Amino acid sequence: MPNKKKKYSARFPPARIKKIMQKDEEVGKVAAAVPVIISRSLELFIESLIKKTNDLVILKNAKTLTPQHIKQTVLQDKEFKFLSELVSSIPDIQPNEDDNQQETGASLPRQSQPTSSTFIPSHSTSNLPSPNFGGRSGASGVLAKVSTGKPRGR
Repeated sequence: MPNKKKKYSARFPPARIKKIMQKDEEVGKVAAAVPVIISRSLELFIESLIKKTNDLVILKNAKTLTPQHIKQTVLQDKEFKFLSELVSSIPDIQPNEDDNQQETGASLPRQSQPTSSTFIPSHSTSNLPSPNFGGRSGASGVLAKVSTGKPRGR
């Protein structure tokens, strides 16, 4: 029996990737596999960025992943330094109320935060759902899904 190749279900449309590539005059013919490989590369890149940003959100005990968290991840992680120009227009993270109270001398007890060298997450990030780009418009659904660790209802 001949081997039937399993069709790759891309979440970033390869046809659109091919159109973008061919807008560049220096790009000639594009093999059929190239847009699919680029699509998968984009998925892995986005997954890496969101997982590292999610770790930051967990450290900060935030409930929502925001553009400011992504900016902080880009600026802190050398892997994403090339994006620093893109996130420069995003405002910095505002200190939360606990930080403001401590700076002004308020004497409310504050939970101690583990340092990054001793922090061990109580959950596995490998159990997080993979982003679904096909069924949603915009990235807000992806960010909400990753930040809570639970799939959103359909």
